Parts: sequence; C-alpha cells; structure tokens
Amino acid sequence: MRTILGLILAMALLTAPVPARADETHDKVLALKEQIIDLQNQGQLGMVDFTICDKVLNFGSYVPNREARVEPGGKLLVYYEPINWFINRVQGRFEFNLTQDAAVLSLDGKELFNQKKMFTFTMNTAKPVFDLYVTNSLNLEGLPPGRYVYRATLHDEFKNAVASQTAEFEVGP
Repeated sequence: MRTILGLILAMALLTAPVPARADETHDKVLALKEQIIDLQNQGQLGMVDFTICDKVLNFGSYVPNREARVEPGGKLLVYYEPINWFINRVQGRFEFNLTQDAAVLSLDGKELFNQKKMFTFTMNTAKPVFDLYVTNSLNLEGLPPGRYVYRATLHDEFKNAVASQTAEFEVGP
C-alpha cells in the first residue's frame, strides 16, 4: 500500500506545473512597471477622489464630510490622489516633482485666499512610486459663515502640466 501511495505521490509531483522562479517573475514585474511609467508619462495630469473629509486615514481610506460643512474657525480637510504625474528616469533611479497651490473663493469667484506652492513633493527613489495621496488642511479662522469654493491646483514640474479641482463647502454650525 505504501508503495502505491508513494508512486501516486511521485507521479503527481512530476506532472504538477513548475512555478516560475522568483527572479523570472520579478523580471516580468519590472518590465510591466516600465510599461506603466511610459503610459503614465503620456497621460494627462489629473486629480481623482477630490473629497472634503472629516478624517483621512491612509491611501484611499478617508471619512467624507457629507455636508461639506466646517465649524467657524475650524479646518477644511481635503483628500485627493494625483494621477499621471511624470516619472523621470535618471541613472537607474526614479524621480518626480509636484507642487500644489490652494485657494478659497467666494461663490462669485472672488479670490479670498491664495497660497502658491502650498506644498512641494519631490522624490528620488530606487523603485518607482505609483500611488500617492495628498491631504490639504486649511485653517478657516476668520472666514465668516457662508458658502465658499476650495480650489487646489497641482503642477507637475517635469511634465510642465497643470490640473485643478474645486469643491464647494460651507462655514457654519
């Protein structure tokens, strides 16, 4: 009985597909990453999931502020994910350079606040970075109750491209 079970087991092992070696799989993944970089570099810079939030936890994980309402003197919290930023390849490394402006406008378009280069995000890494998220936290102290528009303008310094998103919000109880 043992001999038959051993023979069946040996035959099963001989006929089972041989998994790709880890380094072969890794090479395929690296080739796909290069293709992703090429596609991303050709794409239009943008911002997705532009959301006014109560809380931001992590990438893709946030609590939306469904009423888009902030208490007087509170903070406006915005989440978004940049897409299609340019990844520059330099001597086997990967780099990108993004900046963002922030503005608050009245509903009729009058600019009440504008901060150029609210943040600068530059990376130079050994491995490409494909997923980013951005949080903006803006102190609204001194802004009277009412309805406003928040505008974020993202600049890709390598691609020389600009993307902008807006969201209405209310200051009030």
